[in-house]
Amino acid sequence: MWAQEGISQGNYLYGKWYLEKIDINDTIIFTPDDLQSTIFIYEIVAPLDKLIIDCCSGASTEIIHNDLSNSFVIDQSLFFSEFCFNINMGNFEQFYFSDFFEIQNHTSTYTYTVSQQGSLDFLVITNTSTGDQAFYQSQQLGVVSKEKVAIQLYPNPVTKSFQLEMDSSKEINSISVFSINGKEVLSFKKAQAIYDISQLAKGVFFVEIEIEGGKSIKKIVKQ
Repeated sequence: MWAQEGISQGNYLYGKWYLEKIDINDTIIFTPDDLQSTIFIYEIVAPLDKLIIDCCSGASTEIIHNDLSNSFVIDQSLFFSEFCFNINMGNFEQFYFSDFFEIQNHTSTYTYTVSQQGSLDFLVITNTSTGDQAFYQSQQLGVVSKEKVAIQLYPNPVTKSFQLEMDSSKEINSISVFSINGKEVLSFKKAQAIYDISQLAKGVFFVEIEIEGGKSIKKIVKQ
């Protein structure tokens, strides 16, 4: 059974999904700004499926899919068709490939859930041995919905506060600020004219903006 690219049918995971972030040992790690990472899953002969991972490196493997329990296991080691020579992206892949997908010891079972919010589909894959999770959505990050809502954050770098502008009538549901280590350090539960982050130390942070139909992530520098 096939699904359109990035669109789930029922609770199937077939299609193309864009990686948003991973949760390793309760630490959120966002996909690097200059990296668009995807997975593409399709059926070979039931229950055998193909999993293709396009990160800085390119990798693929076969998985055994249990449609009744919404789970799968990795049937063979990841085959790398490309290798990453970027240090920043390579560090991210260390968590993604080694810790989450366990390329050296693929004995875990992975469960998945597919949900829908507005025009977007969301996929969450959980490593049941570790509790680690990977979060995907059906459209490229930064494209909040099919309307391609543009979100501007300024000023950046930030001294005390920042503002947001959108070319859409959609409302902001929440704003979360994460440290570079993935810890949530601030949250705003509703839209504000100015978002005060003066209490934060200097450094790099990620701002997760959730609106109706999806999310967008912006990197800021606090001075």
